[in-house]
Amino acid sequence: GFNSFDIQVIVKSLVKYYNVAVAFIALEAPDDLKLKACYGISLQSVGHESIARHSIARDLPIIIEDAQADRRFAEDALVTGPPALRF
Repeated sequence: GFNSFDIQVIVKSLVKYYNVAVAFIALEAPDDLKLKACYGISLQSVGHESIARHSIARDLPIIIEDAQADRRFAEDALVTGPPALRF
């Protein structure tokens, strides 16, 4: 199985490959999403209403021009606080 080091290596590889500032692997729990490995973010969990959950629930990529201007995500902790996601 995977250990936390393996998962962190995967996240760092994704950051490098996609040239992004933030990446994480989350596991869905009954009350929230538990961030198991992170890069560019210090949160340990995010709510089910999070932009991250919207990405998980779709078969296709989600493209949001400005998360702060999108009423679905304007109050999301990933938008209002660090890492201040926008696009």
